[in-house]
Amino acid sequence: MIELITIKNILGPFKYKSFSLLTLGGTLSRIGSSAAQATLIWYIISNNTASFLGLFLALYWCSRILAQLFTGVFVDNFDRSKAMILGDIIGGTLFIVVALMVYMDMGTNYLLGVYILIGMFSQIYPVASQTVIPDIVPQNELSKANAGLQTSLDGGGIVGPAIGTLLLGAVSAWFVFGLNTLSFMLSAIAVFFARIKSKPIQGGQGKKVINQIKEGLSNVWNIKSLHNIALIGFFLHFAIIPVETVLLSTLIEGVYHFPAWVYGVTVGMINAGSVIFGLILSFYNFKLSSKTMMAITIILEAISFLLLGFLGWKIMIWAIAFIHGGAGTLLFIYVLTIVQESTKTEIRGKAFSAIYLAVEIGSAIGLLVCGILTSYVSLTTILILFSVLALLNIIFIIRIPQYNKKAVQ
Repeated sequence: MIELITIKNILGPFKYKSFSLLTLGGTLSRIGSSAAQATLIWYIISNNTASFLGLFLALYWCSRILAQLFTGVFVDNFDRSKAMILGDIIGGTLFIVVALMVYMDMGTNYLLGVYILIGMFSQIYPVASQTVIPDIVPQNELSKANAGLQTSLDGGGIVGPAIGTLLLGAVSAWFVFGLNTLSFMLSAIAVFFARIKSKPIQGGQGKKVINQIKEGLSNVWNIKSLHNIALIGFFLHFAIIPVETVLLSTLIEGVYHFPAWVYGVTVGMINAGSVIFGLILSFYNFKLSSKTMMAITIILEAISFLLLGFLGWKIMIWAIAFIHGGAGTLLFIYVLTIVQESTKTEIRGKAFSAIYLAVEIGSAIGLLVCGILTSYVSLTTILILFSVLALLNIIFIIRIPQYNKKAVQ
């Protein structure tokens, strides 16, 4: 069932220059962005109210959802390599504005407008980068490529907040935001030197954007594997995001009355699980189908939800968080691989945009529903409901058909 990869092949897809530079650029950007995100939350809480922070993040999330409607069309009708560079340049420029606004102490209200723009343009890079991976890595190495990329990004997500909080105390918030500009620019340089051969897909030019959006969503829904993946993304993140944010913090601080540092370590364990499980998938070949591995990871997620509701020891919470983070990463990797393998290049951008759109909407609605449920039922009951909801995704996995990998190239 498991085949150990030899030392000779341990680098896997990283032996390809384009993929290595793409991963480097994405990781640098993730370090800067996660540092800025941690700094942003501290800055708003220090200068405004918790309710404003909630409004700020909600509007930022809405901007990401809106952007997903257009991102896929843009990526499919534009040179994807240039799209990533453009996204980095715009993001870096906007964070220069953020740094200046914070330096001049202009307040958080004006900052909101800039962050809405950041949310919209932040979707270009992830969609475009996923669409080009099948073009720079052989098909039989897609799973390892996705695992390697995700592991590197998750590692950046661990390092970034640590750097951000350190610089926040040593220098100031504006410096962290300015440093994020540098990370975007370094990412753009890495993508430029990756020399990814990507041209705009012919046939989309001349059509109205709204028609391309409708056509793209229709095409995605008509591909059975993709619309089942979209449903999995929606319903699973409907459960995962509330668990990782609202329920986990409430359990630790409000139910078990653990100190705040326990929550910090728990979040760290989620990220650590993501990195370790990603590394395992990078170094081992699991001789199971993607569908089987997805089902296993969903079962692990459901079990982690249940255990969180019934086990209150610190060490158990950390262990559960580790499993939860790792299972989520494995699931995401296999989802990426299936989407890459089952879509033709001319609609790949729209496909990823639709999947991300389903994830974003599911996350937002899940948070809303979770907030309502916490007023009426116990957290343990909510976790049981979410675990059942997670298990129901196995139905969608079963419905994913077999596809001819060669036929979609």
